Amino acid sequence: MEWWTHTKLRSRNAETRRQALEQLAAKGSAQSLRLLLTAVADADRDVRIGAIEVLGRSREEQALPPLINALRDSDAEVRAGAATALMHLADARAIEPLVTMLKDPHAGVRWHVAKALDSLGWRPTDETQTALRLAVVGQFSQAASLGSVAVEPLAARLQDADNDVREAAVEALGQLRNPRAIAALVPALADAQSPVRQAAAAALRKIDQEWERSDGAREAIPQLEAALKHREYWVRQSAADALARITDLRAHDPQLKGLSQPEEQKRQALLAALTEMTGDFDRDLRQAAAEALGRIGDARTTELLLPALKDPDLWVRQAAARSLESLRRQSSDQTPGAQPRAAFEPPGARPENCGKNA
Repeated sequence: MEWWTHTKLRSRNAETRRQALEQLAAKGSAQSLRLLLTAVADADRDVRIGAIEVLGRSREEQALPPLINALRDSDAEVRAGAATALMHLADARAIEPLVTMLKDPHAGVRWHVAKALDSLGWRPTDETQTALRLAVVGQFSQAASLGSVAVEPLAARLQDADNDVREAAVEALGQLRNPRAIAALVPALADAQSPVRQAAAAALRKIDQEWERSDGAREAIPQLEAALKHREYWVRQSAADALARITDLRAHDPQLKGLSQPEEQKRQALLAALTEMTGDFDRDLRQAAAEALGRIGDARTTELLLPALKDPDLWVRQAAARSLESLRRQSSDQTPGAQPRAAFEPPGARPENCGKNA
């Protein structure tokens, strides 16, 4: 009746499929094993996961190749399950493919891989592998003590879903004091969590008091620009602040004025993005954009800010007015004084009504 069990593997009911897998495992026949080996490549992820779990417990040598192949599955849960199954299979031939999975993009997969490798008795062959393993299992300070080889493994943990993990990884990168870490730390200035942002700022100062001038800071510009569209206000604001610091230096430092045309194009793209944000439906985003345009210190932003003086929201108008005043002080060009003052009024109000209507 194995054909019936095979049919149950195709059931839409998850419990039915799980029972079919258990029945195949209990029979232990050659045909059952073949069905399980085939199920590892099933189109249904739940069937694949179930088959992988059963094969891991089977200790069958034939299970090794399909379980190794499952490490490359598109689903992270399947990959993690394959690592655990290989641990139970206890075949040393799984060590080499598992080592390559320590760089898996998913943190959970990396953790299961490290656990499997430890169980199989694997030991790192050099400091690079040692740093990689330490970063995967969360021993960040120990990883940092190894020096520059820890930069990439620690930087990978900045993408972790756990806030505490990201903060600890940031602090460890600061401990390294290696300029190569700047490119990874700058985007953390726009992390969704304030402690992570603060830790990133402190780490960058440890590495280089003038980190804004570094190549690493410029490498991070695209990620900061992407953060300008984040749903959280403080992420957008922090990204805008970081971009303003980096681009302001590039605009005014004589040594950086000779940057290539692509860099100027990036600057123009930033101005365009911030200008577009001043017309966004989100009031917080419009305010953040107006403030950032003032911090950039580029004379071209004066004209871009003028429409924000007529924004329906008082706080946005005030932000635009403050930015224009800041630009006026930095430039010999005088912005008409009546317009910034009008920004503090409700739309359509006359100057004399400003005080009682604001």
